Amino acid sequence: MAHSQLAPAATDAAAAAAAAVWPTIRTRLFSTFQTRADLINAVLASCHLPTLSDGTLTTKFRGQLHIDGGLLSVVTPPPQAAHTVLVCR
Repeated sequence: MAHSQLAPAATDAAAAAAAAVWPTIRTRLFSTFQTRADLINAVLASCHLPTLSDGTLTTKFRGQLHIDGGLLSVVTPPPQAAHTVLVCR
């Protein structure tokens, strides 16, 4: 789906979990996005599987190295989530 096909409200109603791996390892839930591209990049970071996704160990999101948020911890959806999507299992 192209960036222009995303509804503007999607940037306000979505959340993505990604694990920052440098300088410290921590899983974060991102729920605020400046642009549609920022939302798309968050989703790509949240499902980045080291070496399997694109041959690299990590992906860069907002200037930090990240991997799939579910690889390092159990991620609980935010309480206001009406729907959740499991990208890979």
